[in-house]
Amino acid sequence: MSDIQEGYKRCSKCGEVKPLSEFRLHKNYAGGHQTTCKMCERIHTKKWQASHKEEINHKFRIHYHENPKCQLDRVKKYYACVKHPSCPAVGGNGAKFVTLTCPICGEEFRRSKSRIDTDYQRRGTTKFYCSRECQFESMRKSHKSEYEKNITRIRKEQRL
Repeated sequence: MSDIQEGYKRCSKCGEVKPLSEFRLHKNYAGGHQTTCKMCERIHTKKWQASHKEEINHKFRIHYHENPKCQLDRVKKYYACVKHPSCPAVGGNGAKFVTLTCPICGEEFRRSKSRIDTDYQRRGTTKFYCSRECQFESMRKSHKSEYEKNITRIRKEQRL
């Protein structure tokens, strides 16, 4: 008789006794769970991927060249959802999105929260535009930001 309690299992790689929730389901194994825990499986997978990097990249390249429509459809679907804030498919893979307003044209659009956080950490700013055209418009000398417009308005009011 085993000294392991009901609902627990010993990992065959690390030897630790863990709850069954730490093991993936597998109907062909005794007890209905795999013999290795999720953490050991993850470590093994990362090692395998690191040692077979060229083979994996080669397979991706072949798939991309044989199925360009698949990649194109995925990209189109993503950008269609990012551009339209009402799209229910955004965040389907667990990503969190934030709805922003373009400071140039006033159009609403989405950006992933992780991208906004990364930009803020790297640059100290969270200025985003809905398109490259709006971004380039903001860089023109003739363009005045809302801040500059407010300053000129206040100066005009003080002169009167």
